[in-house]
Amino acid sequence: MKLTFIEWWKRLWGKEYVVNHNKKEIHRLWHKHTNCLLAVMTNKEYVDKHGADELIEKGGYNGCRWCWKEKDNG
Repeated sequence: MKLTFIEWWKRLWGKEYVVNHNKKEIHRLWHKHTNCLLAVMTNKEYVDKHGADELIEKGGYNGCRWCWKEKDNG
């Protein structure tokens, strides 16, 4: 799926992950999927790889089942 200008810009600066704080789910911009519905997220934040890994390890977040299956907990 094609990135928006904002997503492309964030990815260029190392913010390759989108955190959905409402669902405690993290999405990867590089593998963006149509089922991720990033455009309708109201409580989202762009983070780098370190921030995404830290949220998964310590914050109880998990990866998206569509774009980050390796980190999806179910």
